[in-house]
Amino acid sequence: RVVQLSNDITDVILLKRETEESARRFHQIVKVIRGIVTIKDLEGRYQLVNPRGERAYGISKEEMLGKTAEELFPKEVAEVIEANDRLALSEGGNHVAEEILTLGGKERVLISERFPLTDYRGAVTGLCLVGRDYSRRRQLQNELIQTERLAAIGKLAAGVAHELNN
Repeated sequence: RVVQLSNDITDVILLKRETEESARRFHQIVKVIRGIVTIKDLEGRYQLVNPRGERAYGISKEEMLGKTAEELFPKEVAEVIEANDRLALSEGGNHVAEEILTLGGKERVLISERFPLTDYRGAVTGLCLVGRDYSRRRQLQNELIQTERLAAIGKLAAGVAHELNN
């Protein structure tokens, strides 16, 4: 009986270590990933936010955890986030969206992919978002377009002046 009890305890300890190691690896990956990662429960409450998510949304993880988008963001922003969450849950698969959100007085362009999280039985337990902040890239694209327009106007003006001189 002692040997039997010893084997049972060993199995429990090994299983606990495996679980803790998996959780530790998961949190390491989420922390260093170069995109925004959030997890919400079915009530829309944030359960996990990585550092990139904190920076993109301009809110600390401690402030976000346990709260909904409606509690954290202005009405217009919360409506966009919650609408995309509902679409992802209703579609049951990946939902990609471009979200233009005004956060902290600045316009942010976020490209996000949402997908439902399931338990071992396949029942939906939450929603995961993985995204990127494309605000800077969009700003640079707009500046490049403006520069190209100004260059074209300059060429046109130079051509008109040359014709007038001739």
